[in-house]
Amino acid sequence: MHYLYGTLDKGVIVNCDSSLSLHAFSDVNWAGDKDDYSSTSAYIVYFGCHPISWNSKKQKTIVCTSTEAEYRYVVATATELKWLCYLLIDPGIDLSHDPIIYCDNIRVT
Repeated sequence: MHYLYGTLDKGVIVNCDSSLSLHAFSDVNWAGDKDDYSSTSAYIVYFGCHPISWNSKKQKTIVCTSTEAEYRYVVATATELKWLCYLLIDPGIDLSHDPIIYCDNIRVT
């Protein structure tokens, strides 16, 4: 609450011609850490053209395939989008489109 009170002058400016839609980009660097073969995952969520949420972290578990790593993080991205939808719909903001997740689904062997 202290952080929110101290940032009352901050916000996301939404122009009247801006799309009221959520879309996200998700990607995973599968087994990118050569020391322990863990993956690094990231996503960014946009409201219209404004980034409003993002995350990047080293995964705690090791997965066998790049497809599994991508799938796990698309699920995490979808969870974030669902939460943001509830957050926006609660005060009465109608989204113009269903949320979309873009992901890098190129299989790496």
